Amino acid sequence: MRRAATAVLLAIVVVSCGGGGGGSGPTAPPAIPSVAGSWTGTWSVPGIAFPLTPQFIIAQSGQSTTGTITVLGVTLQTTGTVGTDSTFQWQAVASGCGSFTGTDSFAGLAPLTMNGMATLNTLGCPSSGFESGPVTWSKTGNAEKAARGRAGNLEDLLRALRAKAHG
Repeated sequence: MRRAATAVLLAIVVVSCGGGGGGSGPTAPPAIPSVAGSWTGTWSVPGIAFPLTPQFIIAQSGQSTTGTITVLGVTLQTTGTVGTDSTFQWQAVASGCGSFTGTDSFAGLAPLTMNGMATLNTLGCPSSGFESGPVTWSKTGNAEKAARGRAGNLEDLLRALRAKAHG
């Protein structure tokens, strides 16, 4: 009786552990989409009659990105993260106050378009303001082909946006 109970208990343990035969092995990590390259955007900002066309150059290593974004001739350094859930979150690397951020979504592992929101927030800065609107990005090719503007900061970008809205 004791032998039969031990055999049944051993069988239950083997079955609950996968039994060694025909079981699945470790699962592969999810694939990381690639957003590297150059992109041209259409950014609709309230108060400006027509959309802006920012240029985005993205380098990617795993899920991390670095790059530049140029809007109205002002170029800012960026960092970001690509999610396995088809999202891309980025932010301008700025000294001082303010933030310029975006959250985009896309389909596939090598998207040709992304859609999301871009937000410039300089509240509390000497040139204080907040601009947010939808942006659609289209891949334009290799990073070398993208336009470049002058290096700037978030307040330069806000001034350029205000000049565009009032001029």
